[in-house]
Amino acid sequence: MALFEFELTPVDAVTPWGPPNAPELCWYALTDGRFWIQAESKLPLGPGVWFYAAQIWESLLDIHREEASVLNLRFLEAAPEVTFSWVGDTVRMVWDGDSYEMPQERLRQEIRDFHERFFGAMAERASRGGPRFAVDQALRYSWLE
Repeated sequence: MALFEFELTPVDAVTPWGPPNAPELCWYALTDGRFWIQAESKLPLGPGVWFYAAQIWESLLDIHREEASVLNLRFLEAAPEVTFSWVGDTVRMVWDGDSYEMPQERLRQEIRDFHERFFGAMAERASRGGPRFAVDQALRYSWLE
């Protein structure tokens, strides 16, 4: 099982965005779903959080680049704080009085793996996306590089 897991809301259940006379299923709206962390038997987010997976993906990119040390969950009410700290080649993930340690390279690989699985799932939605879907998909995919 991967460290970072997600499931996307079925396309038919996603609410289009935009003006009432021209709503569309934009790339970001199609990322609606559930995200959770599976650190062996530990679940820092419990059964997961329902929101736009793109928001969490962007936060994971910031952690991957070491530009942030906290998973951005501010959009949720009463969200737990999940922090990452680097000590040598080890990363420690801490939340609500518990923690999980892993090699730094494993964290980076888990983020890359999440990125690939997430963009693969989004590619399957391309035929239902709005006119900018392909451009947004390609642009965002390159952000990990």
